[in-house]
Amino acid sequence: MVPRLRSHRRLVGVAAALLVLAGCGGSDSPLLPPVTPPVGGPTPTPTPFPRVDCAVTSNNDGDTFRCTLPGASRDTAVRLLLIDAPETGQAPWGDSSRVALRRWVPAGRVVQLERDTEDTDANGRLLRYVFVGDTNVVVRLAGDGYVVPFPFPTRATPNARRYLAAVDSAAAIAQAQRRGLWGTSYAFVPLPCAFRNATCP
Repeated sequence: MVPRLRSHRRLVGVAAALLVLAGCGGSDSPLLPPVTPPVGGPTPTPTPFPRVDCAVTSNNDGDTFRCTLPGASRDTAVRLLLIDAPETGQAPWGDSSRVALRRWVPAGRVVQLERDTEDTDANGRLLRYVFVGDTNVVVRLAGDGYVVPFPFPTRATPNARRYLAAVDSAAAIAQAQRRGLWGTSYAFVPLPCAFRNATCP
């Protein structure tokens, strides 16, 4: 077996083990939120949503920013799908996560937004996947270790399933390699959803 292939298989094995542990608890280290497997039966066909350009105006935190759509008179808030970043009040991790997002979506950059079945959340924010060229920013932030997977608003839509495996795998590998905020044992303690609401989905 080629050494590189053997190393890759070991890394995938570590990622898979972490995802299993994520649903078990009982560890002193922060664990990723549990992964909900798809419901049995045929996989529904995703609804094709074209990507739309949006000019970034500002960053709110590690998973939210504002941008202006073509023809719009003012900017709008965008909430990234499938991930959750530390809140700004979770110092210093909130600031670190916001800086990580800003590297990809700085003010003045035109990014591409891709929606899912649900267009907005209860706060009126657009729910979107974000792309810079061929880079899926949602997956990249998870792989860099600045966000955790999160079922927001749902991980069960046909469109979300296109990116689920990539987000979950990237986050698990980031934790295993102690990238980004995973470099300390308490970066995601408590998880952002627990910090906001005391409980997580």
